[in-house]
Amino acid sequence: MVDNGADVMADYDAETGELRALYVTPFLDENLMKDDFTGPGPILVWYVQDGLGSVRQLVVGDTVHNSYSYRRKGKEVFRFFD
Repeated sequence: MVDNGADVMADYDAETGELRALYVTPFLDENLMKDDFTGPGPILVWYVQDGLGSVRQLVVGDTVHNSYSYRRKGKEVFRFFD
């Protein structure tokens, strides 16, 4: 694991030293993108956030895998899981 003091920027396998993932995290606990190297090829994972910083969608490659929508006071109105 490589960090910049507050955020994880890269994840390495402890035994082999191979790169497992890179992260774009501009602020503490606000992941925007993960570049995952654990499969046959790198996969981009995007965390789409609303104006409050809540994750609303998880996009893997070019496909939306999870999506959430809420009304005021946190009442869920829509949820999609792939």
